[in-house]
Amino acid sequence: MEEKEIFQKIKERYPDLKLPDYSTFRKLFPQHSKFVEESFLVDFLLTISQELKEKFEFLFNRLFPGEDPLFLQEFNFIKEKRKENLRFLSRLRKNLLIAYQALEKFRIQKDENTLIQTLNSLLEFFEKEVCPFFEKFNEELIKGWEKKEEVEEEKNIYYLS
Repeated sequence: MEEKEIFQKIKERYPDLKLPDYSTFRKLFPQHSKFVEESFLVDFLLTISQELKEKFEFLFNRLFPGEDPLFLQEFNFIKEKRKENLRFLSRLRKNLLIAYQALEKFRIQKDENTLIQTLNSLLEFFEKEVCPFFEKFNEELIKGWEKKEEVEEEKNIYYLS
């Protein structure tokens, strides 16, 4: 059976799970690879957890760069919005912990309804907050690198003159 058909069956099996259409799902979660009806809820929770963890680590490394020269440079690009970014980092961490907690509760209690509610809330957070935040955040990093390139070019022109 094709992945798209399995996804449709999953949507029918879990009508309370507010999954987007298949193409939107693939755009949001391109790394999700396991489409098995019986284990989809847990597999999807693991996918969301992994995505949130990667986003958390990415943002954390830019806000707390340590000695890494690349992260230090990017820290300089975003330092004006440090408070806003720290608040979002905190929300990311909270939602990641909610995902871990839901997984543990499901392992113990096998309560699909609670798992579905958690997935719905995480999916909404991911779609409405995480994706737009990182779209803007990455734009700021790109602008920072472009500005750095311009400054470096100007320095090179000055030294060559």
